[in-house]
Amino acid sequence: MTRNKILNLAVYGCRAAQALCISLIILLICVFVHFQYEKDFYKKIDIQLKNSSFQYSKLDTWGSSSKILNIDKNYIIDTISIPSLYLLFMQYSALLILLFLALKEFKKVVLSVENYSTFQMKNINSFKRIGNFLFLYLLIGSVQWITFQEGSLINFSLSIVPLSLAIFAFLLAEIFKEGNSLKKENDLTI
Repeated sequence: MTRNKILNLAVYGCRAAQALCISLIILLICVFVHFQYEKDFYKKIDIQLKNSSFQYSKLDTWGSSSKILNIDKNYIIDTISIPSLYLLFMQYSALLILLFLALKEFKKVVLSVENYSTFQMKNINSFKRIGNFLFLYLLIGSVQWITFQEGSLINFSLSIVPLSLAIFAFLLAEIFKEGNSLKKENDLTI
């Protein structure tokens, strides 16, 4: 039996996605540091929170009620408060790290399947870890709280994709657990 080309493609895809995660973390760090020194560069960039999820957002503006609300001025990147900036940096870094770790575990599973050791405890534990990483990804990525100089933005969104993938990973862990017990039972009968 020859090695499966699809499994090889999956391993290369995981490696490429991991490299992309590392590149995005480096880019995030560079933008974060650059923002600290060159805030004027980001004056024209505004915050857009649009994604395919269940979402609740609340915008608040501070100041006198006679003041005309100018959303274009109040909610641009260079007016983000420093604590919110650090919180966003940590949040997006954590999301990228969790994604990297989930891909690493998935690559372990694919490599073990490629080596014909499919129903092993290490694969079951890997799928459980993948489910945990994706569930943490869902929790961390679902809430955003950003304060600006003259307002704040609170956003709660529940994305279906990480939730579905986490449930699927836990389901695969149970399927592999059942396969492991059947394999042990089969080994005992031989």
